[in-house]
Amino acid sequence: MAPELTSSSTSRCRPPTCPCPQADLPGTYLAGRAANTPARSFLFNLGGWQATGFSPEIVLHVGRDGRLVTQPLAGTRKLGGDHEENARLRRELLCDSKEVHEHAVSVRLACEELGAVCDAGSVVVEDFMSVKERGSVQHLASQVAGRLRNDLCSWQAFGVLFPAVTATGAPKSAALAALLRHEEGPRGLYGGAILAVDADGDLDAALVLRSVLRRADRTWLRAGAGITRHSVPEREYEETCEKLRSVAPYLIEDNASA
Repeated sequence: MAPELTSSSTSRCRPPTCPCPQADLPGTYLAGRAANTPARSFLFNLGGWQATGFSPEIVLHVGRDGRLVTQPLAGTRKLGGDHEENARLRRELLCDSKEVHEHAVSVRLACEELGAVCDAGSVVVEDFMSVKERGSVQHLASQVAGRLRNDLCSWQAFGVLFPAVTATGAPKSAALAALLRHEEGPRGLYGGAILAVDADGDLDAALVLRSVLRRADRTWLRAGAGITRHSVPEREYEETCEKLRSVAPYLIEDNASA
């Protein structure tokens, strides 16, 4: 039986063919952060890249005590101001076999990857398939934890878990090969990670999604959805638009570039 393949199908704004105003990234960060509920948020300018965003999940956190945590999110419904509608969509999400299967595959792989770098028997699913609110959407969310082996460091653990399964698909090798065949070019920062690291071994890696990205004279947004054999294209497109609404309404024009 062929392995299940869950791949990340992405949709992004194409670069404009004529000059357009740039976004004020600090202003966009302040406006978006007030309206979002991210796992992590960031604003940076480094190596020719500028970005601000509201990460829905962490790829990996390694504490100074050797505790490892990863938080796969997979399965999505929109989130708005109507509490009754949000509750209805939450129930729908928890009962959707495609979304539940996609999430379970992500958790299973997270357990396997942590198992490769953690003490035997230390990997546990601390929270399974709860629902987390992340800006304009709500996600199925889990937390998997373990204890880092004494002969490994946090960077080695990061090397095993990165790229995040929720940004690539499963199994990772097949999913990455599919993305190389079907996507129009490199993702750049999108689907990568923003890291905070200290000299004591603490490492925190946030998944780069829900972001405004800038390089040279281009500024763009990008979002995606998880594709499985049970996906409905119209729903995956709708989900991509729902995720973009975590950022797009809060874009502020940089008056200096106008």
